[in-house]
Amino acid sequence: MMLDDIAAFLEAEGVGVVGTDIFKAIHPDTAPETSMTIYEYAGRPPMDQFGEDDVPSIERPGLQVIARSPNYQDARNFLQDAYNALCKIANEVLGTTLYERVQPVQSPFPMGRDANSRALVTVNFSVWKDPS
Repeated sequence: MMLDDIAAFLEAEGVGVVGTDIFKAIHPDTAPETSMTIYEYAGRPPMDQFGEDDVPSIERPGLQVIARSPNYQDARNFLQDAYNALCKIANEVLGTTLYERVQPVQSPFPMGRDANSRALVTVNFSVWKDPS
């Protein structure tokens, strides 16, 4: 699963620890004040390569990373660490899946504050990967 692969990659890159300050799909209220969650969302249509078979050969899901912290700069720095790590992925096998590219859709940007007044910073990526 993409979220498992990406979370494990971020941990291996030293960004954080999965289940401690990096979460997948749901950001628990009990998570540390400074933490992040990665989300999957509808991206671009899958691509066939040369009509080889009925199954698309390249999936292109969307990936969103949201960091939060009481201090905006801490949230921004944490997200930047994830951004820098994810931008390195090119033709790399994560788990058992080949990730051809993880490309940012834009630069990290602020998205306000959550219900507990913690700063939220996010960035979206377009992922090109083999079917998993």
